[in-house]
Amino acid sequence: MPNVPRVPKVPAVPGWVLLLVFVGLVPLGAQVPAEAPKGLMPNLGRPTKPDDVVPLLDFERYFLGTWTFDGDAPDSVLGPGGVSKGTVTYRRLDEGFYEAVTEGNGEGGAFTIRETIAYHQAQKVAFRHVVDSRGFSYTQTAEIGGNIGGDYRLFFKSAPFAYQGRQIRLNHTIYLAAPLTFRIDAESAEGASAFMHLSPWRYRRAAPPGAQYVTSRDGTKIAYDVGGTGPVVILLHGGGMNRRSWHTAGYVDRLAKDFTVVTIDIRGNGQSDKPAGAAAYSFERINEDILAVADSVKAQRFALWGFSYGANVGRYLASRSDRVSAMVYIGINFGPAVDETFLGYIKKMPNPETWLTAMIAYPRVEPADMKCPTLWMVGTRNENAFKSAEAYKPKLAGTKVTLAVIEGLTHPQEFEQIDRVFAREFEFTKANAR
Repeated sequence: MPNVPRVPKVPAVPGWVLLLVFVGLVPLGAQVPAEAPKGLMPNLGRPTKPDDVVPLLDFERYFLGTWTFDGDAPDSVLGPGGVSKGTVTYRRLDEGFYEAVTEGNGEGGAFTIRETIAYHQAQKVAFRHVVDSRGFSYTQTAEIGGNIGGDYRLFFKSAPFAYQGRQIRLNHTIYLAAPLTFRIDAESAEGASAFMHLSPWRYRRAAPPGAQYVTSRDGTKIAYDVGGTGPVVILLHGGGMNRRSWHTAGYVDRLAKDFTVVTIDIRGNGQSDKPAGAAAYSFERINEDILAVADSVKAQRFALWGFSYGANVGRYLASRSDRVSAMVYIGINFGPAVDETFLGYIKKMPNPETWLTAMIAYPRVEPADMKCPTLWMVGTRNENAFKSAEAYKPKLAGTKVTLAVIEGLTHPQEFEQIDRVFAREFEFTKANAR
């Protein structure tokens, strides 16, 4: 029975990254790598020694994303065995909390498994609560061990739980030895009887959608992917992220049921070209990139979603082009792209990214400048954007901007907590996308 933990780390975030959270960019702990993930073994530049310190397991780096699985279990106290296959997707819920959703098919038909996981990296322990659509749920704790070679083991033990009049115990041992695969050994027992081995379940990281490329007006190659059917929605990622972030967080799968969904690596990020010089990152060049992608997917009009940096740069197109039918504007202020506080932070950075410093020259964008219906999503704990929202609230009447305030959300959570924000964003897009 495939039950895979989404066991997150509590990320250690460098101080300068916290500054980016304040101004509307994304902490590195929420990044999704554009390339295939690397193993967790440290590069010491020499052979390992017995007294080398074993690095703590970075669960977020390892598990984030979608995996495929297959297994062949015998009949057991949990029911008939047989071959099962499917996918499991891990996403972050909050600091130290994650969710895993398994969608599978077995001899008994389709099943869904939902897990909520908490992980304490320093203490090397994890907890998860699992709800299986086949009629049972249970809670497990895990101890986590590893070695300097980069191999890790998570041993999950369940409390006894009732299923069809029986008391069941269920253990899972998860073996991590390579960045693209892992294995789960499961065993079950009824009452005080001995455990029965069920099956090794093998997991492989699902291949991401292949990037397509379009050449923008200045010759820069822009990477994007496209899926789904319906009106076109283009998604622009936050700073320090890439187009895969929308996939991993669950937005693409949800939107693709009703829309053609296009995710872009903004120039300087992901698999897009990274030209040199601030002029290459002007808002005019980024506008040309988005329109080039829209032309490539034959979208005369489209809705635009932007989170953080993606919202900051995307508003320059939404305030200038009639081709944008609607914008979902997440977690960023109106007014200047870089205010005085942010500018002070940038000047203190030793080597700020060129795409970041280029925004200093961007002009202001006011709510009245937006040419399309715009949903402004702001969490109350996103101090900079919430302050902006409070200042602009009396001035929104007569503009095309609708403010939606989400109680208790920080800036990263405006993106990560999809269940808190998606319904409002979806309904707005459904009503306005053309």
